[in-house]
Amino acid sequence: MDLLLKLDSIQGGDPMIRDGKRSISRDLLRFLEFVDGVSVKRHQLSTKAMKTVRFGREK
Repeated sequence: MDLLLKLDSIQGGDPMIRDGKRSISRDLLRFLEFVDGVSVKRHQLSTKAMKTVRFGREK
């Protein structure tokens, strides 16, 4: 999120700068969503593993 704030703080009235910021912002959001998805998946897998160990149902 800090990267989005830094990107937003860049001043520029030139259309090329605005288009560049927009493009980078979209790419950055896609990347952050990907990282969030990986984090959620990792948490789900670790939770599942903990439940398996706790209840003694190793597969």
